[in-house]
Amino acid sequence: MKEQWIDAKELKIIPFDSVNGIQFGINRKELWDKVGKPIKSFRKTNFDKVDTDDYKYFHIFYDNDYNFEAIEIFENIDINFNGYKLSKNYSEVLDYFKGIYDDIEEDGYGFISKKGSVGAYIENDDNRIDSILFGCQGYYVNGDGVF
Repeated sequence: MKEQWIDAKELKIIPFDSVNGIQFGINRKELWDKVGKPIKSFRKTNFDKVDTDDYKYFHIFYDNDYNFEAIEIFENIDINFNGYKLSKNYSEVLDYFKGIYDDIEEDGYGFISKKGSVGAYIENDDNRIDSILFGCQGYYVNGDGVF
């Protein structure tokens, strides 16, 4: 199981539920017991009160009690979202999520959906997603989500 998580070529996201079978809400120690310790831990912003765990191709975010609340996945991994393989093309992913959630908010850096607890980041104009975040239900609504 640990190798499947750390060296994963694909991550399976069940919205608001799990990533590769690891449930949102699990505490950090349990997560580490199941998938191994991260490469490193760090504070993503100066305002963070808890560490973010770096697992090479993705970051794991925790709430203030160190319960798993979100994953930010970088471009090196394929993403299966609820049985659908997501494209790496920003416009296609944006259209896909607009078909699911009616609250997509776009800015010059990507989009978020508070209802879907999903956000995509694009660094430049090449129309390729640099990272995409999936969170537990209410991740952006509760004010914890910073993307």
